[in-house]
Amino acid sequence: WAVTGAGAPPPEGPQNDTGQGLHVISHGKVRKVVNLFEFEAAFNPHTAAPPNLPDSNPYDVHALGPHAALVADAGGNDLLRIDREGNVKVLAVLPDEVVPTANIKSLAGCPASQAPFCALPDAIPAQPVSTSIAVDRRGFIYVGELKGFPAPTGESNIWRISPKANGARCGESPDCVKVFDGGFTSIIDLAFGPDGLLYVTEFDERSWAAVEIFGTPSGGTISACNVRTGNCIDVKKGLPQPSAIAFDKRGRLVTTCISASTVTLRLMDKQLNTIANHELPPRVIPPGVNPLQAPGGAYFYLDNKDRAVVSIARRIHVVAVRGNSLRRVRNYNLESVI
Repeated sequence: WAVTGAGAPPPEGPQNDTGQGLHVISHGKVRKVVNLFEFEAAFNPHTAAPPNLPDSNPYDVHALGPHAALVADAGGNDLLRIDREGNVKVLAVLPDEVVPTANIKSLAGCPASQAPFCALPDAIPAQPVSTSIAVDRRGFIYVGELKGFPAPTGESNIWRISPKANGARCGESPDCVKVFDGGFTSIIDLAFGPDGLLYVTEFDERSWAAVEIFGTPSGGTISACNVRTGNCIDVKKGLPQPSAIAFDKRGRLVTTCISASTVTLRLMDKQLNTIANHELPPRVIPPGVNPLQAPGGAYFYLDNKDRAVVSIARRIHVVAVRGNSLRRVRNYNLESVI
């Protein structure tokens, strides 16, 4: 399974049909299962402030075996279940929340800078921006939020959704409850570790806006969380824009870190010390596009042979975890089909 997100930065990309969809890739062939912009345009499950235009940016996909997958649509602010025939079921819709504007003002140097952000009120509504999916052993689904503009710190939530949910309104329905009420900043990925803890990846401690708008990143964080007690421990800080995480068969963590042009695959031991780095081909930045807003964020998964399957723009790179090293196996060019 693979998703294609919006082909341009917001708002132009997510609010137009730029190829958003879910695909099945098998035996060297790619088949688009469903056009998710068309679904969003027809149903628009998330109610936003006027003009509430269709907005689709499929961000994370989680396989439910060979016949269906879960998709977190960061533009649609929802969680979808989609089968191989392209039938889409809305499992849950995440709500907007009123958040403080203090972080965006601080990043902008307010009040001395007199930047337009300085005129914002103390708090405004923010969209959740669902970016990440993890499924526990009982089949319950956890969804993390990036939190949209004004890019607050400490306001990203994690929701637990019943596998039986059907159109659940998170925060209102018992089928979608808040497991962590804030406490995170710009969540980019979730994964359950072999220890049963939920590992939460934050893109940057100062928020996505520090990276994408101001170009002043401070580094991302990985936290290990007990979903029963609510306790979390920061286990790795200062990572350069981590975009995805997974665990190999030995319980070691693999992540991708990105910069304006480079992409690094990193293997870490159980204490999250770096064992090996593998530099992947640089991202292709379209002319006139802010490198830190460009698509192709190096999302990946580990297959059953501990091979990292990494997507960068319209190319897929396969890198094997072999002992304490990372070795490239092959790559695929999908430009002609996606």
